[in-house]
Amino acid sequence: MRITGITLTDEGSKILDDQHNLEAESTVKIRKITDDLKTFETEKQEQIDNEKVKFENHAQENRSKTMAQIDTRMQELFKMKKGKELEFAQEEKIAKERDGAPSSKMLSDHRGALKDLDDQREGERLRMVEGLDAKEAAERAEFEGKMGLIMQAMMNRKRMAQDRMSAINKETSAKNRSKENEWQNRTLGWLDRAQRKVTVKEREDAEAAEAERKRKRKR
Repeated sequence: MRITGITLTDEGSKILDDQHNLEAESTVKIRKITDDLKTFETEKQEQIDNEKVKFENHAQENRSKTMAQIDTRMQELFKMKKGKELEFAQEEKIAKERDGAPSSKMLSDHRGALKDLDDQREGERLRMVEGLDAKEAAERAEFEGKMGLIMQAMMNRKRMAQDRMSAINKETSAKNRSKENEWQNRTLGWLDRAQRKVTVKEREDAEAAEAERKRKRKR
């Protein structure tokens, strides 16, 4: 029994050492997973930041270029109107010299034509601006979709890392419990047997002492 007790004590110490080793190994594995996740997230965040800068620069350059094109087109239409004004002024001058005054119909037609040119210029400006806004919105939606995929990949990687770390902790805990439970069961069995043996020995000693007392009284 004594040898068994010493053996169980040694095994208990070894199990404790093994538990420490398993926990140390788990810590190393978890640190590796954590470091890899941090590196991945840093790289992806840098990618997102760089892509955002590139996109915003592109959007600004495209808007500036398109607005310059719109301005150029507006100047062209404005010159066209000025040309028409000169043309109409000449017609009105001829009519005045010929008829004493341009007719009200001529003046009305000229005013209507000039207004049409103003409306055309404003309509084209609105169309070009709306086209630019629509293009920017489509490009931004596409860009945000791409960035969303990167962010989703980051979240998936984080969940995967958390699952792996949880599995490592559970595996380590299960291994430690398995060895410890088996050792505890054997130790409890040994303690029970040892206690029963001590109880039997105490009873036998008590019976022997009682028998010795009785033997002495008979003398």
